[in-house]
Amino acid sequence: MQLSRNLFFLMLATALLAVPVVSSAGGGGGGSCFPAGTQISLPNGDSVNIEDVKVGDVVASYDVKTSSFVEATVLELESPVREGYYEINDDLLRVTNEHPLYAKKGWASIVPEVTYEDTKLRPIAQLEVGSEVFTEGGWVEVTSIEYVEGAIRTYNLKSVDKYNTFFADGVLAHNKDHGGFCCGATSAVGSAVGAIGAAVGALGDAIGAVADAVGEAVQDVSDFLGDVIGAVFGDTEDDSTGTTSQGWVGFISSSQTTEVQNPQGEVVGYTEDGRNVHDNDGSYEVGPQGEGGGGGGDEEVGGGACTVQACIKLNACNQTQGFECVGGTGSYSCNAPAPTALPDNYLGSCNSTATNSCTDTGTGIVQCGGCDAVAPAERTFSNPDRTWGEACFPANSCGSNNPGTYTCDGTCSTTAPANPAGYGSACMESNRCGDGAPGTQTCSGTCSQLGPICADASGSISTQPLLVLSGGTTSVTWSTQLALDCSVTGTNGDSWDGVSGSETTGAITEETIYTLYCVDGDFTDETTVQVAPAWQEF
Repeated sequence: MQLSRNLFFLMLATALLAVPVVSSAGGGGGGSCFPAGTQISLPNGDSVNIEDVKVGDVVASYDVKTSSFVEATVLELESPVREGYYEINDDLLRVTNEHPLYAKKGWASIVPEVTYEDTKLRPIAQLEVGSEVFTEGGWVEVTSIEYVEGAIRTYNLKSVDKYNTFFADGVLAHNKDHGGFCCGATSAVGSAVGAIGAAVGALGDAIGAVADAVGEAVQDVSDFLGDVIGAVFGDTEDDSTGTTSQGWVGFISSSQTTEVQNPQGEVVGYTEDGRNVHDNDGSYEVGPQGEGGGGGGDEEVGGGACTVQACIKLNACNQTQGFECVGGTGSYSCNAPAPTALPDNYLGSCNSTATNSCTDTGTGIVQCGGCDAVAPAERTFSNPDRTWGEACFPANSCGSNNPGTYTCDGTCSTTAPANPAGYGSACMESNRCGDGAPGTQTCSGTCSQLGPICADASGSISTQPLLVLSGGTTSVTWSTQLALDCSVTGTNGDSWDGVSGSETTGAITEETIYTLYCVDGDFTDETTVQVAPAWQEF
């Protein structure tokens, strides 16, 4: 019975040595990825399918520390087959459950527990409906998360240099392979178990060398392992004080994770019992107990000596420097002053103070240095295409114009001049043949419809008698056809009007010519009256 107990503890120690110790922040897993067709943003504003990205390509990235858009080089790719994925906001993004996306509350995924197993990134918040994710165009609220079943080939930029971020379908994603946090506690357990294994191995060699004392040695080993295992996995009661101390594993498993917030209430890191505080990119902030490390998994665990060392406090835009442990053991807090507060509405939308000529403001995002919005371009309009301040020439119906410029509402600053008086009014042109068709007055003042076409005017004029004595008179008769505005004049001063008529002349003392002239019809005719010579006696 005693030998069986000894063998049990030996087998348990051997099993402990055989189990590989894996940090709780491990980076393997099944690979967190995106389906084919996901658009990866490039620095020049274009995008490319994720399946077409190659190692060495330069992609658009984002430095969450300085809140600035940057570019980075792809160092490693992966393309696992996954069972199902999630659609966020229908067509905003398709992603596997554990891939970290940048949210207002820090890096977040749909299933943080899986992300913890698959990456060093810490902390990981819950991505859910109501969360806001960061995109190239600003913050977007998550309104739906739907699971899509079925095996599918997926793709991921597993390693991106410098900033460890890239934009997938415009949403900021972590590359999930670098730049995370490491928890030293679990690794310390592995070291402790390794030490136990070494001790057991040494005892095993001694047991083999001292065959005649094997029973007693095994008993000693079993007692030793019982004490160690109790210290690691169980609670130990102190009979002298009546207190119970928690074992290493119990201490670690019962540790409480606490969010660390900057002065603005934003989560910038986390702390657990026996672990240091870090920001979301792995840089050291302050060690709550024991000797603090510098991130990347080299923290020491436990409440050991308190070493005075530099520390920082930071938010997304600013940081301050100080020291921890300045008061000796137990004074683990960093004495650095709080960093300058983030700008109001940090990473929220904002409007530019500069405007265009129509007082329009530009939109942008509040960055560390303030709003990055600039004044928009001058207003443009369509149908027809035109721009504020461009020359315009409004004209009237006759083509006369008044030069001006386009205003903020798209109209011209001037109006067309008035049309000529009477333009467009009704008119009807008449002539010697009658009335024409109805028309309207034109820009030149004429009627748009001409009068009827007439044949040539005709007529005649005659005198009776044609020969008179000096001082005598004669009768003038005239008539016309298709003529208007006619008159008869004589070289002796006689004059009559009308398209026809018969008149007696005045005294004729010399040869007299009578002319018939019609203005409308351009008709002319004439007759001559002669004076008879006087009789003389010789």
